[in-house]
Amino acid sequence: MKISQLRTLQTVAEIGSFSSAAIELGCSQSNVSYAVNEFEKLMGYRVFERSGQGCVLTSDGAGAVRQVVVLLNLFDELTKKTTPQGKARILCSTCVGGPSWRAG
Repeated sequence: MKISQLRTLQTVAEIGSFSSAAIELGCSQSNVSYAVNEFEKLMGYRVFERSGQGCVLTSDGAGAVRQVVVLLNLFDELTKKTTPQGKARILCSTCVGGPSWRAG
């Protein structure tokens, strides 16, 4: 999961439309859909109910977006304090303990 995916999720939740969020973010609607779909796959539930008029948060989605907003606020605060450029690179492994290495 990337910070940009979380920002995409937040923007869709605020605007209520994938296509309007894409315009706001300066990317394609398919990129927005992909980011949201990947988040939903990772979490195991639907974040948005989609319709021809836009989208609304599910109850699980509302809880997730509240946590995403907290996370993004913490990340923004961290990047302001850690580097003069206002940027930080944080990498996380998705597996605990890393890969197993065997000799020869």
